[in-house]
Amino acid sequence: PRRGGRTGRAVNPVRFGTDGWRAVIAEDFTFDRVRAVAQATVDWLRDAGLADRGAVVGYDTRFLSDAFAEAAAGVLAGNGVAVALASAPAPTPAVSHAVVARGAGAGVVITASHNPARWNGFKVKQAVGNAAPPDVTSKIEAAVPAILESGRVREAAPGSAAARRLIELCKHPKVVGVGETGLDYHYEHSPRGVQQRSFRAHIAAARETGLPVIVHSRNAEADTARILVDEHRDGAYSGLLHCFSATRQLAEKALEIDFLISFSGIVTFKNAEEVRETARTVAPLNRLLVETDSPFLAPVPHRGRTNEPAYVAHTADKVAELRGMPVLELAEATTGNFFGLFTKARRPDPRA
Repeated sequence: PRRGGRTGRAVNPVRFGTDGWRAVIAEDFTFDRVRAVAQATVDWLRDAGLADRGAVVGYDTRFLSDAFAEAAAGVLAGNGVAVALASAPAPTPAVSHAVVARGAGAGVVITASHNPARWNGFKVKQAVGNAAPPDVTSKIEAAVPAILESGRVREAAPGSAAARRLIELCKHPKVVGVGETGLDYHYEHSPRGVQQRSFRAHIAAARETGLPVIVHSRNAEADTARILVDEHRDGAYSGLLHCFSATRQLAEKALEIDFLISFSGIVTFKNAEEVRETARTVAPLNRLLVETDSPFLAPVPHRGRTNEPAYVAHTADKVAELRGMPVLELAEATTGNFFGLFTKARRPDPRA
């Protein structure tokens, strides 16, 4: 989360106004924040002794309102709250009526009412169908930063809405893989729990579509390995460790689930001996790829410059040297490995 002021406390990205929290879709109104607000709503329901009465979730016709509603419902259900999720868009009064008719403890409506189309919102309704008053919404709002920071969100099917959206996108004929995804604990641009849920959603999409998942891992080896193995127990999927810069232990875990290891210009860097050792002895030839990670990580002798695809030849030269084999033999093997993994990609016609 962003930090503000001299206290170093997180700036709360969620502010409830009259009858709900409203924000611009994709800018401030995001799936992660909707889930966090839903978790805070569950916490309030429990504190108020209303969780066992269940909840009603509805939505309007705005862009992604149905998916946001499903994400909120998934959090409620994951916390043991019985949820009635609308099967079609419904006006706010209809949701309020359903709350009362069902004797539910609360209602949630994904809508931004009169605001422009690029906005959406999260309304909370009390058991009698009215808008939750400020003493309730202030509690929900105050709980959000800690939930986002810790990733403390329980879902019935983690990442299901996101995974379904990814699956739809994967139907495009030019989409040949899922990602880049994974965990980055170096920059900490988002809470670790949020990163992990997104990672699992991408893996779920890869499993469903049969496309390989491209995995990034930086300063997150233990969690990366744990999630890769956990998800593989739920069903096999294919993929690769992209721009490999980790230890042989992570490489070995990935190889155990039939992943490929992809080496970038890092393998040519003076201080990357452990990466070179993995390229030399850990990754078998049929599980090895080379890449650029352009425009970053240009290999020696171009280190420090903008990287470009042509420089992958230097990376291949180094890997071939490490393995004591002709570079053309390595090129043939890695090319075959690529098309064996990315089965939706087409080999170029040599006659073209």
